[in-house]
Amino acid sequence: GQRAHIPSPFPMSNEAVSARTYLQTHNIDAIFQHLATTLIYYRPDDPKKFIIDELTKMKEAKAPAKKGAPSNSVEFFSKEDLATMFGMFDITGRGTITVDQYKQAMASVGKPNVDVGHLSGGVTQEQFIKEASKHMSSAV
Repeated sequence: GQRAHIPSPFPMSNEAVSARTYLQTHNIDAIFQHLATTLIYYRPDDPKKFIIDELTKMKEAKAPAKKGAPSNSVEFFSKEDLATMFGMFDITGRGTITVDQYKQAMASVGKPNVDVGHLSGGVTQEQFIKEASKHMSSAV
């Protein structure tokens, strides 16, 4: 049967709804996930400078090309970032991850509903980068 809707004992205030909308609109979760992932992977001596540098790279990648300049379609996550993410899921170093791990990786950057019907068995790093680039090009 159908479950009756039970109102939350803690309904979200207008401010909470507004905050959630803001975070989703500006893809803040994916930005923080990217920063946390790269910080943990690289463990820089100066994390504040590292974060500033990463945010600067992200801003430059998003900036429109100057008039007359060739299109610079740098994606939100570089291939290096995606290789890093793959490595975090390939903890055994086999060179492949499962389709479920791929789905987890996409969900962690705000893409929880990716189509994985065409993937089967193990996903190699090359496949991961290709597929993730396709799905994440709309992440910004």
